[in-house]
Amino acid sequence: MSDIINNKWQRVLSIIQKDLKEYTFSTWLKPTKASSLNKNILYVDVPNAFFADWINEHYLQRLEEISKDIFNLNIKIKLNPISDNSETYVNNIKPDPVVTSEEISVFLPKYTFDSFVVGSSNQFAYAGAKAVAEKPGKLYNPFFIYGGVGLGKTHLAQAIGNYLLGNNKKYKVYYTPAEKFMNDLVMAFQTNSTLEFKKRYRQYHVLILDDIQFLSGKVRLQEEIFHTFNALYNSHRQLVITSDKPPREIENLEERLVSRFQSGLIVDIQPPDLVTRIAILKNKIEKENLFIPEDVIFFIAENITSNIRELESAIIKLLAFASLTKTNIDLKTAELALKPLISTTNKKEVSFNKILEYIARETDINKNIILSERRTENIALARQIIMYLARKLTSLSLKEIAFKLNRKDHTTVMSGIKKIEQRMANDSEFKEKINTYLSGLSNE
Repeated sequence: MSDIINNKWQRVLSIIQKDLKEYTFSTWLKPTKASSLNKNILYVDVPNAFFADWINEHYLQRLEEISKDIFNLNIKIKLNPISDNSETYVNNIKPDPVVTSEEISVFLPKYTFDSFVVGSSNQFAYAGAKAVAEKPGKLYNPFFIYGGVGLGKTHLAQAIGNYLLGNNKKYKVYYTPAEKFMNDLVMAFQTNSTLEFKKRYRQYHVLILDDIQFLSGKVRLQEEIFHTFNALYNSHRQLVITSDKPPREIENLEERLVSRFQSGLIVDIQPPDLVTRIAILKNKIEKENLFIPEDVIFFIAENITSNIRELESAIIKLLAFASLTKTNIDLKTAELALKPLISTTNKKEVSFNKILEYIARETDINKNIILSERRTENIALARQIIMYLARKLTSLSLKEIAFKLNRKDHTTVMSGIKKIEQRMANDSEFKEKINTYLSGLSNE
């Protein structure tokens, strides 16, 4: 009976195999075996609990869908680890050859501290990374960087490695995505080489783990990270970790790991402000020896606000568009080329006059005085708030805002917006006030 059940299970596997890469199938599903069927519960043996966790998370739903057709039952699969100790399992199949960890730890030369554009959104993270690179294992250990996609986490992490490799040859520095760490661990399970795995990952003076949020829900992987962390930390060796969110917000992360990650320095990288976006664009343009007019640079910086990758992508798209259409790079060309990248659907248009009247009322300053040349502190602040709100709530360019406020040029507006952003970053009460203004204007 068990042979019949397992034969059907092999038919299930042969179907799902078509949807997977050979290495993935051989690693996770080929070692499984159906052992029994009780009513509609199909019991499947897997090598260990690590495999059970992974299959449950990634393949269970699809396996149950296929099993329903093969067994002609509403199958529910229960995975049964045949070994409580993941490290005792030796896979009978020979795994497909893969690149070893030692071969893929690459530090890209472009990721250096010098090439990182520093602004108010990332200056704390930059300073922390530089301090770690100068004194690894002594100041901030672990060093945990978090932030959204394309904001520079990997750049800073690799800059630490490049700095150490360039300035102190005695350090053994290793960079790896968390997913590759897991793949190496699985390979160690399959080849009964976990001792070699531990030795390899614990030999480094600096270990950089990228995208640690990949640990979410992976119990066995978290256990190995925990022990690796302790071994390196107790030897005064540096850990650098990146994630898309802070430790406490990573789902299903064991409390002991949260505690370890929070024991060092945690820094975040926010989306770049306008001034930083302009600096990033100019840095890219200078490195590539390009010519893009100032007003086009301002246009891109004003409208592409989410992350650095999109800013750089905008330049590439603009250059390609101008080349293919044989047009000069000017503001009109930029508007046409980048139209698909610029979304205005989430911006509720508010008139400039409405903003001016609203702030005049809230600050009890006559709007004609705001538009005058007077520069007392309270008047200047009201003017800067209007600049900030106009950028948030209207489609006006910096030049247009400057014109409406009777200022000389767009640089005055840029400076005013930067001052508001910096004060919001350092003063929670002021930030709350500005957000109240935004809400009030949007809802009027």
